Parts: sequence; C-alpha cells; structure tokens
Amino acid sequence: MKTFRVLCLVGAICLSGSFLFADPVVSASTADGIVNQAAIGEVSHVSFDGSGQLRNATGTAATLVEPVGLAPLAPKRLQSGQTGEASAALAYDDGTFTRLSSDETSWTSNHQALQVDSDGMLEVGQVSERVRVRLTATAEGFSAEVLVRVDPLPEDESAHEPEPGKGPWPDATSLGVGWFQSQWFGSFHPTKNRWIYHDGLGWLYPSGDSPDNLWLWDQQQRWMWTNREVYPQLFRHHDQTWLYYMIEVKSQRIFFNYSTNQLEFE
Repeated sequence: MKTFRVLCLVGAICLSGSFLFADPVVSASTADGIVNQAAIGEVSHVSFDGSGQLRNATGTAATLVEPVGLAPLAPKRLQSGQTGEASAALAYDDGTFTRLSSDETSWTSNHQALQVDSDGMLEVGQVSERVRVRLTATAEGFSAEVLVRVDPLPEDESAHEPEPGKGPWPDATSLGVGWFQSQWFGSFHPTKNRWIYHDGLGWLYPSGDSPDNLWLWDQQQRWMWTNREVYPQLFRHHDQTWLYYMIEVKSQRIFFNYSTNQLEFE
C-alpha cells in the first residue's frame, strides 16, 4: 500500500522584476494585472492571458511514503479471567505510524489460553500455571509478534468444595477422597485453584454461582455455556455453536456438532 502525503509549500513566481508569493490556499488578486493565482505546493501548471500576464497558477507537491513494517500492541501481562485489547499500526519509511482497524488485522495465537476475537478483544482463559503466549499480527503483507504473559489466579488454601444447596451444584453429594456427585452434571473433583476435574470432560474452570447459568473454560473448546436444564448440551462461545457431549472413549471426548451435523473427536 502506497500513501501520498500532500505538502503545502509557499511558491514564489517572478513577474516583471517582482516576486509574487502564492499562498498554499486558493486566493484571488488583481495586482499587476493578475486575475487569479492559486497554488498548493509547487507550481505544475501556469497559464497566461493575451498580453502575457500571468492569469492562473495551480499545482501540487506530494511525497510518496511506503510501509516498512507492522507494530503490534497488547498488554504485557494478564491474569486468568481478565480482558484486554490487541491492536496494530503500520509503520512508514518516514517514521510515522497509522493505526489499523480490527478488520484490517488478523491475529493468531500459539496457546488456547489467549485468543483475539474479530473486534481485537483478548479472550483470556484459565491456566493452572504461568504461560507466555505469542500473538502474531498480519496486515498489508507484514507480520509481527508480541508476547503476553498469562498468570493463573492465586491459589486458595482449601479446595473449593461445593456447599449443599449453593453454587452451580446444589445437589452435589460427597463420594469420598475429594470426589462429588451431581445429579445433573455427573461426578467431579474440585481443586484449591478453582479448577475441577470432570469424570468425562476432564479439566474445566467453572464460572458462575447458579445451576441455571454456568460457564466452563476448556483448554480445547475454550468457553462453553450450559445449565441443568440443557446439559449435556453445551454452547461453544467462540464459534456460536451448540454441542452435545456424548461420551469419552479411551481418553477421547466425542461431541455432536449441531451446526455441521457431524461428530467431533478430540
């Protein structure tokens, strides 16, 4: 992409031994027989009347600048559950920058814990340990990387065991050795860093205090929504798709995708 930058310069025209200065904006004058004089930058066209007097002078001066790279910008550090924004600017050979809109820039991430949506907003998932995520921005034929550190939430001293009659699993009963059984959600094991290990779905990070509105973070599926009325149906947020969790076979989870009418194996 090439960009024209118009430079407004003052031009000087010599006529009959005197200098006439052309203002960068259009102006009119009758001095010395000049009917009209207009110039933007350097004069590129001059016309005269029948007596040889200068009648009109117009022109432009422009310099051509070219992009030389991409400058991505994102928070250096985020914590699980936080939000942020990623953006990029095009760098030119004259030392200037032009910020690009979100639809002009595409992003990729090397870790599921941090993704960039179509509006440039960062989707920060849950991690059990600190990770450094590499985000790559691509625009106008250039690519550049920025590193973001994602920290886990601070650990609590005790495991987040479900309380009878409260939380997303008010019906949960203890099975012993840290495991609990919910009539609508199945069996799971809570941990002190707020993660749970589900008997079929594996590691999940729950967000919500009601069985009617439960969000779950999964490292592969990212954020999913469900409740006690629709589970094992799950709404996958990043592509707005409904899934049906079917079964786990030999450590492989199987989902039915309602949008494609196909099974998903992972």
